[in-house]
Amino acid sequence: MLDYMRDRPQYRGWQYAGIDITRAMIAEARRRHPQDAARFAVGKLPPGRVDYAVFSGTFNLCLIDDPDRWQRYILDALAACWPDAAMAWR
Repeated sequence: MLDYMRDRPQYRGWQYAGIDITRAMIAEARRRHPQDAARFAVGKLPPGRVDYAVFSGTFNLCLIDDPDRWQRYILDALAACWPDAAMAWR
C-alpha cells in the first residue's frame, strides 16, 4: 500500500501508519521503506484517529476449529477499530 501511495502525486502529504502483530513484518517494512515518512508499529489497533483503515489479509488465516469464535474475534477486532477510523476496508 505504501508503495502505491508513494508513487501517486495525489497522496503526497498523507501520513501512513503500518500496524502488524508480527515484529518480523514491521522490521521488514522499516527495512524496505527507510526513507519514507511512515510510522510502523507492532500492535493490533491504529495509533490513534485515522481517516482510513485497510485490513489486508488480516483475517485470511483461521487457526481455530470454532467458526463462531472466529467470527466473534473478527467482529470484535473490527469494532475496536471503528471509533478511530473515518472509513475502513477489508
